[in-house]
Amino acid sequence: MRDKQKFVAATLLSFFGIVGVFATLISIPQEYGIFKPILIILCSLLILLALLFYASFYIDFNNMLSILRSAKKTGIKSINENGIGSQEMKSRLRNAKNIKIISTSGLVFFRTCEEEIISSLKNNARISIVLSGQNSQFNKETEEIEGRSLGEINNELKQVDNILKRFLNEAKKSTNNQTTGVINIKHFNTHLRLPMIIIDDKYAWLTITLPPKRSTQSHSLEIAKSNGNNLLLDCIKHFDELWAALSSVIAVKKLSFNDFFIGVWKLEYFDGKVKGMEYFKIENNKYYILNKVNNQAVVEHCFDIDQIEFDYDTKSITFRKVAIKLNDGRKLVNVLTIENDNKLIGTENGYIEMTYYRN
Repeated sequence: MRDKQKFVAATLLSFFGIVGVFATLISIPQEYGIFKPILIILCSLLILLALLFYASFYIDFNNMLSILRSAKKTGIKSINENGIGSQEMKSRLRNAKNIKIISTSGLVFFRTCEEEIISSLKNNARISIVLSGQNSQFNKETEEIEGRSLGEINNELKQVDNILKRFLNEAKKSTNNQTTGVINIKHFNTHLRLPMIIIDDKYAWLTITLPPKRSTQSHSLEIAKSNGNNLLLDCIKHFDELWAALSSVIAVKKLSFNDFFIGVWKLEYFDGKVKGMEYFKIENNKYYILNKVNNQAVVEHCFDIDQIEFDYDTKSITFRKVAIKLNDGRKLVNVLTIENDNKLIGTENGYIEMTYYRN
């Protein structure tokens, strides 16, 4: 009923305002022209008031003001429709000295904020990360509710470990191996943790996850300090309490040969006459070829790897594959260049062209 009264009042005010403007312009004689501006202003105010009534018919101003007051009190700067991050967050990351992160695996965040994280490490940032534990019940339940394949989160965690090591190497290379920041990781095995990124205890990006939606599909809050019941302080306290409760700090170290080759790779080779291809993986300096037999995946240990020289800074890899089968005396020396983290090019035994792709 009240909305209907607002609409009727707005209609009447707009009618009288518009009629008043035209009547003033047409009916007042020239000698009384001084009154025209005054009457036009009054009629315009009626029209403006009518527009406000119309707006209140569609917008709940009381509720809107209440939300704005709450946002100011709690420090919420904006509400975002995804959990990927904002330009302000990336800008703050570049010069941050203290970064705190909670995430299931953090894979999307670290991929999209690579330059910013490396920049913060150059500035000696301390990065503390809480991620889910490998093979935890939490991961299994998350994969089930989000419709993921079994083991997907474990694979993401392995990729993140590799990515973080590369970040440290990039930072050291850019600073001529001078002192850089540190990355420490702890793992949780139970409970759903709201993903958050806290920068210098002055800014936070808090994602409200509601599975089956993933964090990158969920709404996020940008939060800064305020004088009221500050949500940022709650985020900081939550992280610090969680970090203190978890044990087993893992310091991310320099990227190793086996770390770099984590996962499945595809090899294409050409000896000048014949082209070939195979899928393989390297674990603990052992080379496994992946085949299919009767539509079943078969993993075969074919070579041991020795004489390894791995230098990520100069983008070079050298290693020897020694065949382990009886009467197979092959010893194949690979000299490779890291074109990027997913592609290697080079030769085997000096003449076979080799191209490796991360699968």
